[in-house]
Amino acid sequence: MSRALARLAATSAVALLLGGCAGVLAQRERARGLASRLDAYRLPSPLDTAWPKALRLLADLDFPLAEADAKAVGQRYEPRFMASLTARSRATQDDGTVRLADTDWGPGGVRYHLEGRAEGDHCRILLWQVAEDRTERNRDAGTRRDAELELKLVTQLDPAAAPGLEAGLPVAQP
Repeated sequence: MSRALARLAATSAVALLLGGCAGVLAQRERARGLASRLDAYRLPSPLDTAWPKALRLLADLDFPLAEADAKAVGQRYEPRFMASLTARSRATQDDGTVRLADTDWGPGGVRYHLEGRAEGDHCRILLWQVAEDRTERNRDAGTRRDAELELKLVTQLDPAAAPGLEAGLPVAQP
């Protein structure tokens, strides 16, 4: 009986391990596929219309914006003690071609870098998640494009396009 239980436990462990690996691989496939489709997609709004909505999306997710951006989207701005030394947020900068902004550290030890490009009456907005170094506070540890959050922005600005962008991709995991 104990040998059968040991075999069952080993089989279950292998199944869980393989299932977990399959889930990770499916999420990577989804992220790559979604990023590729988003690269080819343009928001059907001018950057001046879409940019505040991207900032508002991040504010709604509790990512602190720089003072000027926070005021522009109605987020309560709370200066922090020694903010000039620790704040990572950077208010929107626009050189006429590219628009950039950064949030401060938010939930989960991450912050966001936003990059927008006007393309006539359309635009692109890329959202980059920046992880905080777990050993040295307030230091960047790595950056990755957050295609899922970009899709959430598309869903708000162009609801009809969102289902087509993720059609045929693995289902998003919470």
